[in-house]
Amino acid sequence: MPRLNWRWVLAFSAVPSFALLILYGVAPESPRYLCMKGNTSDALRILEKIASVNQTKLPPGVLVSGRSNDKDEESAPSENTAPLLPSLNSFSYYGIILLTSKLSSGQSTCFPSLQSNINPQDDGLYLNAFITSMAAILVDRVGRKQSMAIMFGLAFIFLTPLLIQQPAVLTTCLLFGARMNAMGTFTVASIYSPELYPTSVRTTGAGVASAIGRIGGMVCPLVAVGLVNECHQTAAVALFLVAIVVSIVCIQLFPYDTKGRELSDT
Repeated sequence: MPRLNWRWVLAFSAVPSFALLILYGVAPESPRYLCMKGNTSDALRILEKIASVNQTKLPPGVLVSGRSNDKDEESAPSENTAPLLPSLNSFSYYGIILLTSKLSSGQSTCFPSLQSNINPQDDGLYLNAFITSMAAILVDRVGRKQSMAIMFGLAFIFLTPLLIQQPAVLTTCLLFGARMNAMGTFTVASIYSPELYPTSVRTTGAGVASAIGRIGGMVCPLVAVGLVNECHQTAAVALFLVAIVVSIVCIQLFPYDTKGRELSDT
């Protein structure tokens, strides 16, 4: 950044994306997808390679196609299954990150008394590991839907006191609590979303949902940074609280939880 500018940083950051396009060509296909298509020979070849890499052997038996599996039909999602609504999730998550940066940096022109020596990025690695572990514990005990609802609810609780100005250390702690839970909802959504889609469109469905979610991530800086820079902290926090409440309502409207369900191929 000091030597060039943000445009060059964005350009260089895009380079790995083009490298991924090349690597996708050598990535193995999903054996489950191949079996669903009746291509058991290629599926077996990939499974054997996986076993070889892990220095083990496949269990004895014959790999069969699951193209006409009645069990899959029974466990298939109903036609009125609502897709995940990820834009509000992204909006809330990136907004909380931006609030963390703005309100914990000690550079606020609106509240010059907000001076903090805590660096929001110092413990990022440990925070991510903790959140992933917490989400993993919740998701298989209380289910996907309620895990997201609980963590959104906790994020709401952490954010609410920030409707008014708080001391610097308390502000940082509240923001990190909200950020931790917002990140947790992303972790659970990454598990729940692919489970909602049948094998034939699983990665496509989850990928499109994730891409749409980035719209919230793009809109959020325009709203959050603008409000905070104009000294409207209360309005910014209130907006995120509303987004969180709407997200919780949407989660409760999902027709079923995927906890304990077999993945559907149809």
